[in-house]
Amino acid sequence: MIVVNGITLNQILNQRKIPMAELLQKAIAKLSELPEKEQEEIASLILEEIADEQKWQKSFANSEKQLEMLAEEALTEFKQGKTRSFPT
Repeated sequence: MIVVNGITLNQILNQRKIPMAELLQKAIAKLSELPEKEQEEIASLILEEIADEQKWQKSFANSEKQLEMLAEEALTEFKQGKTRSFPT
């Protein structure tokens, strides 16, 4: 059983109410065969990766307007001939 901070990984996944992908099910089954210390370490890595991905998604969502403005600026500069091609 994989336990992180007193909560099993299955509890965390069941809270999402989304079916777990088959490959993830296989990975969890293999993971459950490892010693508890290794399970904890791998589960921590997975949770850190998920948190990091959520952080990036939030960051990109919050910067959408700024990215849009930069894209418009770049397109304007291109149309005005202020840009140059990268050497290939």
